[in-house]
Amino acid sequence: MYQKTLDYFTTITTIPRPSWQEQQIRAWLLQWAQDRNLVTHQDNTGNIVIQVPATHWLEKKPIITLQAHMDMVCVKAPDSTHDFQRDPLDIYEEDGWLRARGTTLGADNGMAIAMMLAVIDWPHWPLELFFTVDEERWLTGALEFDPTMIQWSYLLNLDTEDQWEICISSSWWARIDCSIPLTRKPWKFQPVRVSLQWAQWWHSWVDINKQRINAISTLLNCLHAYDKPYELYTLGWWQADNAIPADAYLIVWVEDHADLQKSLTSTLKTLLDWYDEPDAHISVTVADETEILWAIENAPSIIQTISTLPVWVFAMHPTIPNLVETSCNLGIIQTTDEHILLTLAPRSSNNEAMNDTIQTIQTHLQTVWSTTKIKSRYPWRSQNPDDEFVQAVQRIYDTVLWEPSTIVAYHAWLECGAIVSRIAHPLQAASIWPTIKDPHSINERVLLSSVEKLCHVVEMIVWWQGW
Repeated sequence: MYQKTLDYFTTITTIPRPSWQEQQIRAWLLQWAQDRNLVTHQDNTGNIVIQVPATHWLEKKPIITLQAHMDMVCVKAPDSTHDFQRDPLDIYEEDGWLRARGTTLGADNGMAIAMMLAVIDWPHWPLELFFTVDEERWLTGALEFDPTMIQWSYLLNLDTEDQWEICISSSWWARIDCSIPLTRKPWKFQPVRVSLQWAQWWHSWVDINKQRINAISTLLNCLHAYDKPYELYTLGWWQADNAIPADAYLIVWVEDHADLQKSLTSTLKTLLDWYDEPDAHISVTVADETEILWAIENAPSIIQTISTLPVWVFAMHPTIPNLVETSCNLGIIQTTDEHILLTLAPRSSNNEAMNDTIQTIQTHLQTVWSTTKIKSRYPWRSQNPDDEFVQAVQRIYDTVLWEPSTIVAYHAWLECGAIVSRIAHPLQAASIWPTIKDPHSINERVLLSSVEKLCHVVEMIVWWQGW
C-alpha cells in the first residue's frame, strides 16, 4: 500500500487544487471512481463521497468513513514563478523527507487522498471515501456538507500533524474581517518599498507559542518606531489567515531613504533578540512612482493601532501541559482605494475566553473607526477517549508503531469537529496522520517513514476483526 500511496500522491501533485478551485482534483477523483464502477455522490457544496463495497467476507461489518480535504494551502517563495492554477509541484526527497521546491508540498491533505485511494486494494469493511472542499480557508465543505450522502458508523479523519498522536479534541475558531476607512491626500517625498522577508514560515496553531515573529505586526512595529515624518501609500500580505506571515511589505514616502533603512534595521534587530529568526531582514528599495497616486491621511495613527493589535498567545491551557488555550493571529492585510482590510483568526478551547478575545479586538480597532464582521465561528469538539473506536485505533497504533501513541487535544479548528457537529446520530471519530513539519509554508515536508507506518495503521483499521 505504501508504494501505491506514493504513486497516487505523485499524480495528485500535478493537479491544481487551491481552496475553492478544487474542480480539477474533484473531476479526477470522480473519474477514478467511475473507472472502478464505484457509486459516487456530490452535494451542492462540491464535496464528494465514493462508496466502496466491503471485501466479500466483511460485508456485514459497520461502515467506516475515511475523510480528507481536496484543497491545499498555496504558498510560494517570494522569488518563485510557480503558478498554482497550472503548474505541477516540483517534489523531491531529501534525508527521508518529501518536499517541494519553492512552494507548499500539499501533503496536507494530498497524502491522505492518496492513502484513501490505495487502501481499497486491501481487505476492508464497507468504506466511504469522503472528500471535502475549502478546508484551508473557510472550512465550507465540513460545515455545509449534505449529511444524507453518508451512512457511517465510524469516522477516521486523516488530517493531523504527528504520527504518534491520535487527536480527539479541537478548539473554537473564528475569522474576523476588519475594515478601516481611509482618507486620501496628495503625496510628497520619494516613495520607497519596504519589505520584511525571510522570517520563518509557520502555522497559526501548531507553532503560535514558538519564538517566531508575525511579519505584519513586526514590520508595522518597526515603522511605528520611526521618529521622522513619513507618508503611507499601501501595505499588504495575502496568503492564508491560518498561516502566520513570514513576509510583509509597505510603500511609504520619506525624505531620507538611508535613515529609514537604518532605523528599521535597528528596531528589527532589537525585536529579534527575543525570537528565533536568524534570516529575517528588512529591505528598502525605490518604488515605481507611476503606480502611486495618493497617500493615506493619519497613517501613523492607523499604523500604531494595527501594530499594537493583541495577537499572539493569550493564555495556556490550565490543565493540559503545553497546550495553548487562547490565541489570535493577524494573517492577512491589504489596502484598497478606500479601506485597509485585515483578517484575524482567534482560537480557544474556552468559549468565554473566545468571546472576550473577539470583544478585545473589536474594542481595540474602534479607535480608527474600524468595522468588524465575524465571518465564521467553527465548532469545538471533544470525543470520549474511552470510546470503542478511539481505543481500537490506539491499540492498532501501538501494535504497528511498537511504541505507545498519545491521545491529544489540539489548539485548532479541525474538519473532524465540524463534521461530527452536523451528525444527529452518535458518531465515534478520531484523527490521525503522518509526521508533517512546517505545514502551510514553503518548508512543508512529510516524513516518508511515517507515511509507510500510517499506511499499515489504516490497513489494519479498515479490516482488523479484533475490534
